[in-house]
Amino acid sequence: MKFSEPERMQASVRAGHGLGIVNLRLATADKSFIRCFGDVEELTRSNLMLIAPEVYRRPEVKAFTKFFAPRYAATFK
Repeated sequence: MKFSEPERMQASVRAGHGLGIVNLRLATADKSFIRCFGDVEELTRSNLMLIAPEVYRRPEVKAFTKFFAPRYAATFK
């Protein structure tokens, strides 16, 4: 099956229609899911925070980046 929305795929898995790959952070909140295997290295990905150089020169952008980047990165661990 193909789904355009993760919620529909999760509902299908919950209904017993098969297996699905679900974001770990989303799945841990739902106790009806059973984890079948550990992390799959091939499915991991890096995230980049892109900022134009002329914008990064602004002190408020630098301050926000310093505050936000580590918190955003922590959501993927």
